[in-house]
Amino acid sequence: MKKKLLSILLACAMVCTFAACGDSEEQGGADKEQGEETPDEEEPAGDETAGDGEAINLTAAWWGSQDRNDRFSNAFDAYTAENPNVTFEFQINTFSDHLTALSASAASDTMPDLAMLQTDYLKTYTDADKLLDLTPYIESGALDLSNVSESVISTGEVDGGIYGISAGNNAAALIYNKTLLEENGIEIKNLMNYEEFMDVCRQVYEKTGVKTQFDNMATWLEHLARENGTSLFDGNALGVESADVFLPFYEMVETGREEGWLIDQGIQTSNGTATEEQAIINYSSPETQSWCSFFNSNQMVAMQNSAPEGVELDLVTMPCSDPSKAYYIRQAMCWTIAAGSENVDEAVAVLNWWINSEEANGIILGEPGVPASTEMANYVAEQLDEATAKTFTFVTDVVTPNSAAGDPPAENGAAQVRDEVANGVCERVSYGELSAEEAAQEFFTQGNEIMANSAAAE
Repeated sequence: MKKKLLSILLACAMVCTFAACGDSEEQGGADKEQGEETPDEEEPAGDETAGDGEAINLTAAWWGSQDRNDRFSNAFDAYTAENPNVTFEFQINTFSDHLTALSASAASDTMPDLAMLQTDYLKTYTDADKLLDLTPYIESGALDLSNVSESVISTGEVDGGIYGISAGNNAAALIYNKTLLEENGIEIKNLMNYEEFMDVCRQVYEKTGVKTQFDNMATWLEHLARENGTSLFDGNALGVESADVFLPFYEMVETGREEGWLIDQGIQTSNGTATEEQAIINYSSPETQSWCSFFNSNQMVAMQNSAPEGVELDLVTMPCSDPSKAYYIRQAMCWTIAAGSENVDEAVAVLNWWINSEEANGIILGEPGVPASTEMANYVAEQLDEATAKTFTFVTDVVTPNSAAGDPPAENGAAQVRDEVANGVCERVSYGELSAEEAAQEFFTQGNEIMANSAAAE
């Protein structure tokens, strides 16, 4: 079974390579042999680490904007300043290139000691025995989660083990050009339904010529499934019984194309997927500009930092018919530790420092989202710049009172459905190649086929 899972990892790497776009830094990393002992065979070291004088080099891998890269690198450098024998090698990429590199390293048993993942990808790696179960370290106190809520801890749970610790909590968001809307007397609000949102799209287009770009397609579909009382994934299939559940999203895209307020798909494709490349901040004319972007709340900071001078961004909830069912607090991403790391105890110590130290959180300042530790969230909240403060308020004051519990990590295949099928089907609607009804059925059919095939390959 593990050979089949490694084949899935390699196939994922090929898919991500095909999908990758934008510039990325070259992947680094030293070859390492997989460790012979696991936490189940040896008692966790508690507060002691392997770093008491012995030279240790840890590899840390993540994706993100330049702002994130600077903050994360500075945080790791601060750890080295406190622990001179511990140094770090960084593997920094765009999101798709990060997945490609991580898949390849998993297949060759050279996983980075610390790697960032999203929950949809956890099970692929845990099934292949590539991630460390952190439960023994949590129980021993080496990884102190006493200020992290059970609901946040559970987001990293797979098959009874804890394999990922949230690097920051956030929520799906509609990030918008506040300056543009205010200058043209256009109002926007939280908890809009689909019709209210399309009315804003029409007003913006009629008054300014600026268009609308849809992003984060899988989240739109996920929200529709949750509004229907189910989840997007249920075991080895989609969690809905009919393609009609997804119809409202594709009808919006189709309406935007027919009425002219949808941005040209060619522009969206040529811009790329990096945060700084989105049409809300990267444009040359109203036809190439979007007044909004649909990302997770923590990404607004990088967008604001990259926005043209004089442009203020803000955020509200994504449109949905029942926010109390659709919305939930999610991991922006989680930190994982490689099962084959030769320096597990030190990697755990670094993760513990990341979660609980004022020094680390004072440098990171909530860039990946609201810190998992409530104590650190309160500490950071007093130091935030205006853009980050908006994201904290959004998560704590807007989303939290209007949300439900999140879904458990999905089975293998979910990432491909989210990243490949959801985006590809929406693109075809944007080009007029599929009607809304055809698109809903296409996503439903392809999604179920991929989930079933992934289960059969295990």
